[in-house]
Amino acid sequence: MDTLNNVIVESELNCDTQYNLKHNTTLFFKVFAPKIGIKYEVWVTKSHTNYSKKGKSYYISESKYKFSMKSFQQNKKVNTHYFTSIESKVQLTDQLTSESRSWIPLLKPYYLITIMTKQMQRDEASLSKVPVKYEHF
Repeated sequence: MDTLNNVIVESELNCDTQYNLKHNTTLFFKVFAPKIGIKYEVWVTKSHTNYSKKGKSYYISESKYKFSMKSFQQNKKVNTHYFTSIESKVQLTDQLTSESRSWIPLLKPYYLITIMTKQMQRDEASLSKVPVKYEHF
């Protein structure tokens, strides 16, 4: 924290297994995961963000993310252990000095399943039809 300017210049968030189970899962999954034999032994997420000053404002200059999960699935025939680890780091540079101006596509982790109702599908379809305007500043 930069106390002279009253600005947070670095932040870190660490979430343990209990927090992730409580806040990062759906009610549907919370109800049916024990019934189909899925149990999370370890589920840890860590994010670290640095901010830098440009002009009179502060912007994100670096972001790191780490995801680790160890799960266990038990059914009548086979007991299976899964381990997933994802790490990413993004460093943002000044647009004027950058050599490449293309965006990096961020992929969704393969273990996530999105269940959408018909109303949610309609809302997303109507949202995708809204015209969008981008400005570089």
